[in-house]
Amino acid sequence: MTTPTHSLLWLGCGCLLSSGAAGCLSLEPLDSYAEGEPSARLVGADAPLELDSEAAAETSTADLEPDAGAPIAGDGGAASSAGGESILDPAALGFDPSVALAADCTAPGEFLDAAQRSCYLEGQTAVAWTDARQRCQSWGGELVAIDSRQEDDFLTARLDITVWIGASDRVQEGRVVGLEGAPLPFTNWAAGQPDDFQNREDCVVKQAASGAWNDLPCGSSRSYVCERSEG
Repeated sequence: MTTPTHSLLWLGCGCLLSSGAAGCLSLEPLDSYAEGEPSARLVGADAPLELDSEAAAETSTADLEPDAGAPIAGDGGAASSAGGESILDPAALGFDPSVALAADCTAPGEFLDAAQRSCYLEGQTAVAWTDARQRCQSWGGELVAIDSRQEDDFLTARLDITVWIGASDRVQEGRVVGLEGAPLPFTNWAAGQPDDFQNREDCVVKQAASGAWNDLPCGSSRSYVCERSEG
């Protein structure tokens, strides 16, 4: 076997244009081929590169599968071509969004809801309500906004401590609203609550024992639950 005198290098050039003309990755056509050797010319080279006949034979088109490495647009493969751009199909690559989501919600104190739509964070430190909100925002979410019986029951089963949630009547006494100022779509007040005891309870907690809600002074130190939407 003859040892090739030249090494072969892949270039960012090929027959990429619909016309069959060769081009580089920018899709700009080359000026011309070297005579008789379309693949033997380096861009900007003054003279053609001679290919060893045996090395050239190894890359014969007869040995290649039809359309190998070039999925047809819309064929459901891992990549399709549309308008000259590559479109990846995560399913064809074996990508499971729910698995990736779970991987994003595994830090200490984090947990997913049953539908894997929200990531929650249970705070490990007792702080005031406003500090709890700032910590949630730094984490990338907000104090949890409990908007259904299902979500409330889910958190009751999960938590064993009293926590701040995203509700208060700090703006207008007696009108408990969510963080954006909208009326609460769901509530689970304990009997006789909210009572604004001693006219100083404006922020809402979810109690550990019963899961019911109560109002407390916003400066009280409690743990908290943050929520971040994941899709």
